[in-house]
Amino acid sequence: MADPRLQPVDGGKDGAPPSKFREFVTHYHSFIQTVVIGLGGILATVAYQAKQSQIAEEQALAQIKNTEITTNNQWRIERAEVLSKNLQVLSGNGDNTVERYGVLLSLTRGEILDPELAVSYALQLGERNTEYMRSVLLNINDREHKYTKPYDELLHNYFPSCLQRFGVARQAPICRSDKWTDRSQVIAEVIADEMAGDNRDDILKLIHDPREGGADAAARRVRTQAPRLAGLFDPYLEGLLEHNQLDELKRFEQLSWGARLIADMALADSSGEVVSDDEADARNRVRAEHRVALAAALADDKECDGSCKAHVVDVMLTSAPAAAGAYDQALSRLLEGARPGAAAAIQQLHSRLLWCQLDGATTAPWLRDNVLVPVAQSAAAQLIKAPAHKGDDRRAPEARLADAVRLLALTPEPRPGTPARAPWDSLMATLARIDNGKHERALIDARRWAEAQRKSPPAKGRALDLCYAQDSENAPVTEEN
Repeated sequence: MADPRLQPVDGGKDGAPPSKFREFVTHYHSFIQTVVIGLGGILATVAYQAKQSQIAEEQALAQIKNTEITTNNQWRIERAEVLSKNLQVLSGNGDNTVERYGVLLSLTRGEILDPELAVSYALQLGERNTEYMRSVLLNINDREHKYTKPYDELLHNYFPSCLQRFGVARQAPICRSDKWTDRSQVIAEVIADEMAGDNRDDILKLIHDPREGGADAAARRVRTQAPRLAGLFDPYLEGLLEHNQLDELKRFEQLSWGARLIADMALADSSGEVVSDDEADARNRVRAEHRVALAAALADDKECDGSCKAHVVDVMLTSAPAAAGAYDQALSRLLEGARPGAAAAIQQLHSRLLWCQLDGATTAPWLRDNVLVPVAQSAAAQLIKAPAHKGDDRRAPEARLADAVRLLALTPEPRPGTPARAPWDSLMATLARIDNGKHERALIDARRWAEAQRKSPPAKGRALDLCYAQDSENAPVTEEN
């Protein structure tokens, strides 16, 4: 019998000789099986080890996360303990201002206190030491941007002085906020410092907030708190003018009508400014432009409502000594025209005159000679010429004359021999010819009433009266006082 190993290998199809690959598989099939099984084992081992490595990595990450959570929780506990101990110092009634300052500054720099609480404690600290308050306010820095410094709280605690509001300083109830003058000045300086930094946009939201609903809130704030906002931004705007940064000033004004109004109010007054002749000319041109714009705001019936117009009149009366007649036409038109909100502005004008809330040596005579006498003379002449005149777009001359007379009664009568005496006498002669002297008698009666009010103010008037109050220690030294 023949040895099967010696039998020829079957050929391929059609008796063709077998391929080399087939011969290799046939002769070495055991080797191939071993290799395949080995490779499978290696791949399985690699996959197992990779899975184990992934599991170990996930366990390590979980352990790290747990460690972080534990550490954070421990830090929160320690932070709460530190905060609790230090808040006892901050909330104490002791006089150790230095200790309270050190604790507050440390907590602020470490961002342990949120900005709102830090500002609140800083304002309390400012009651005793304004420099300590400034240091804390400038160190409130939220690096993670989780909070916004509450600039509305700074605005709420900014109080313009009587000198800023009325141009005079008196020891009177209406000037009681003057005790916060130094603190308010530092708040305004902090705003000026931070306007040059990263917080500019947050500060500007006080007067221009582009967020949904923010624009209306900012506009409303400007209308109701314009003089306070003007005082808050005054150091910043004056700094731009002082350093001739007119492009930056224009960029501020172009934010919104409210920003323009704030700039006009802040830069209208140049009282106490001492500069060289060249600088004075340049600055006077800028200030003159803002006074013209401020006068135009009084005629703005779209944006400036009654409250806004009353605030504009306030600023005009306070800055009138430096205005060089820039407000004459605007105030005359206010008294002559039936503008929306004019009643509130005229009432504010009456209140300021009645309670002597202005510089009586310059502002009252200017208002009398340049505004009230010409308006009264024009209305009186119109009444004489056409007693039955009824204007369609302007108030009747009778009402205009009554308003002018009511305000004239609150101003001093010109002294004989002065240039203002002749127009005054002419007006009195004209008033005597109208309705048997009705308006002349009304002026005399209104003057007697005003003098009685000033000598014995009612309860509401006592809080407003500056007529017989003594000069404050903050009052500027003048020939008058």
